[in-house]
Amino acid sequence: MRPKLWHILATCLTVGLLVFGLVAACNNGDDKEDDDSSVTVDIKVLRDDLFDLKKDQVIGAAKFDVSEGQIGLRIHSQVLVETLSRFPDQKINARLELINQDAASEAWDPIEWVQDTNIKNVEFVIPLVETIPVFLNFRVYLYYYDYNSETSSIQQDAEADDDDDNDDNDDNDDNNDNDNDNADDDSSDDDDNDDNDDSTPEPDRVFDAEAVFSYLVNKGTPGTGN
Repeated sequence: MRPKLWHILATCLTVGLLVFGLVAACNNGDDKEDDDSSVTVDIKVLRDDLFDLKKDQVIGAAKFDVSEGQIGLRIHSQVLVETLSRFPDQKINARLELINQDAASEAWDPIEWVQDTNIKNVEFVIPLVETIPVFLNFRVYLYYYDYNSETSSIQQDAEADDDDDNDDNDDNDDNNDNDNDNADDDSSDDDDNDDNDDSTPEPDRVFDAEAVFSYLVNKGTPGTGN
């Protein structure tokens, strides 16, 4: 009888250890999930005059490995575009920009790239902010602009006419003005900011889509605002 009893006890002990191990493994898994602050945001169509995509249609996703933390942290992100084959030459323009620039102590320059593969890895650093805590709202923006031939001709004409006030025969020249004094020589009109400047025309057709990612800055020393 005793050998059978010891056999039963040994079996129960083995089963108990297995159950304990499974519970511990599950708990460890839960801890890892609790520590994971990554975020995935859908990329949705804002407007499409070109590719027959619907407004708010999901065409991909942007994943960010961290969604909260300190100033100066490097964020690793993956931008996935599932519908890349729809775009000319299987590529589309993209940029990452900070929406609420006023929250940062200095201007945060956008990161631009051409999405020519389904997945692009993009890294950026969280800037110095004015106050803590604060949310920084970053936007992944995909876009394609189309200009028709008439608009292109207008743009070329504008480039040809650019800065036509910068010659010796305009009203700002001292030799041709009424009283020939320096006061009439308005050099500010002879720059690239005059009315004939070749500004980029509005596109005739637009495709754009976005994903907005919010990062909570809750650690670090804030900058000093003015």
